[in-house]
Amino acid sequence: MTRNENMKHKKIQVYSDAAVYPHATGLGVVIKDGAGNIIAWRHQVMRAVRGSNEAEYHALIFALEQAQTFSSQFVDCFSDNKLVIEQMRGYYRVHDETLRNLHQRAQNLRDRFERVTFNHISRERNGLADAMAEEAIQQARERADAKKGEHTHVRRGQL
Repeated sequence: MTRNENMKHKKIQVYSDAAVYPHATGLGVVIKDGAGNIIAWRHQVMRAVRGSNEAEYHALIFALEQAQTFSSQFVDCFSDNKLVIEQMRGYYRVHDETLRNLHQRAQNLRDRFERVTFNHISRERNGLADAMAEEAIQQARERADAKKGEHTHVRRGQL
């Protein structure tokens, strides 16, 4: 959460990324104002998904949901996943049924704004969103480890 949390921004940029692991998927979002200043960052962990394209759609949906909290009219979306970006632009068809459902969810969110652009960027330019996705995974691991520790802890004198 940031100090600009409740501010309205007419135009924002959202950077999204996903980290896919066998046990979970991390989603990361970085939100910048129209001048390119970071105003918020978010991460979320979800169940494991089949592959990176599915995970990247979930990250884009998460980004668009977060963008709504800033009451913005114009949103520029950035991702390092070319397939998702080109499908959202309408240049590539969506063949996979799971991706088609996620694509429709993203389109429904897109329609809540006056204008949304989708931009493909390099992985290097998407480093902060990637770091947020990895942070979600790390925190999930730490919570799982702590939970395991609660069950295996032996008090002194119990042996």
